Amino acid sequence: MVKLTYDLITRCSQFLNAIKEFQIDLRGYKINVIENLSSTNDQFGCIDLSDNSISKLNYLPKLNQLTTLLLINNRINYIENDFALNCINLKNLILTNNKIDNLNEIDKISSCKNLIRLSLVNNLVTKLKYYRLYTIFKIPSLRVLDFEKVKLIERQKAKELFESKKGIKMIENIKKNKLYNENEYIDGLNEIKKNEHNKKELEKIIKNTQNIEDLMEIENKILNGEIINDLNVKNKNNNNNIELNKDDNKNLNKNNEDKNLNKNDKNKKEEINNNNKKDEEDLKVENVKDEKNIKLKEDNKNININKKEEEDLNKKNRRKKIDISKEKIEDIKMEIEEEKQEKQEEKEIKKKEKDDKKTQKKEEKNIKIKEEEDEKEIKPVKGRGRGKKKIEEIKEEKIQTTKKTKKINELEEKQSKKKEQPKKKQTKRKK
Repeated sequence: MVKLTYDLITRCSQFLNAIKEFQIDLRGYKINVIENLSSTNDQFGCIDLSDNSISKLNYLPKLNQLTTLLLINNRINYIENDFALNCINLKNLILTNNKIDNLNEIDKISSCKNLIRLSLVNNLVTKLKYYRLYTIFKIPSLRVLDFEKVKLIERQKAKELFESKKGIKMIENIKKNKLYNENEYIDGLNEIKKNEHNKKELEKIIKNTQNIEDLMEIENKILNGEIINDLNVKNKNNNNNIELNKDDNKNLNKNNEDKNLNKNDKNKKEEINNNNKKDEEDLKVENVKDEKNIKLKEDNKNININKKEEEDLNKKNRRKKIDISKEKIEDIKMEIEEEKQEKQEEKEIKKKEKDDKKTQKKEEKNIKIKEEEDEKEIKPVKGRGRGKKKIEEIKEEKIQTTKKTKKINELEEKQSKKKEQPKKKQTKRKK
């Protein structure tokens, strides 16, 4: 037997079922008692405890998420009072193939006030006369009982029956004792089977009769109970023959068992020989596999060595390319710098030319201003030509000075150009 522990709950499979409920599967662990369900942390809408050996449906802890409880193929014969008081949302309770044999247990199930589906198929309680009506009366929220819909007519009948005086007395008797013993129930089933067998034989006799007179005789015998006795005698004889056949079959089975034992011994020897052969073949296969693995390892090592060599070569080539690219970049930078220098020199030359022009203009203006001042200072004398001669001399001096300044400026420009030309040649050599 296995105990329902926290470890088992954590190890079990947990999944979304077809109704999109989070379900835990605790099937087939031979669990004896329902316990420690609080360790599920109220996460599951469906708990499956089928195919175990639970004999008692204990008091359940607070599980608000629980809507479906599956207890198929267990040994439940007792249910605790108010077992699902804390499970407010329990709607489906499946107790198929258990050992519930008393209607008192249905009173305990009625504590589930929101129960919609209940299954007690293959329980002894279902064989009782008023089982279905009683369960419908006790659990008014039920919609499906034993996989059959609860009809409105059934609800009305249950009310009429169990609200009357007879029904109240029946409920009192139910609470005191069981309505039947198991042995009586089995005997009743056997009697029903016998009656059905007799009916079939009577039907055969009636079909074989051809005259009305024979039919009349059969009717009279039935009324007197003669045919039924004959049939019972036949059944007894058949039963005796069956018992004799059973004894013969037992003896045959013993002989067959002895033969089977001898065959089993031979089969065991053959199996041992076959297993030895298989072991030898497996060893050969393993040796072949080992050899293949060794070869594969060697091949992988060679491949890794080749890969490393290729990577080293690639690295070297990359470095060379990087060095070449660096040289190119330096050359490009030198060219850009030279171009910048040339542009700056051109700008400086233009500036000088502009400055020279401005200086010339200023000088010319100054000369004009001086001429005007000289003209004002030198006032011509009447009857004499001395003033005019002086003015003409001053003009000639000024003209000569301007010419000299022009020549000096031209010489300076030529010299500056001669100095600039060798610089350009040097830059070209560097390239």
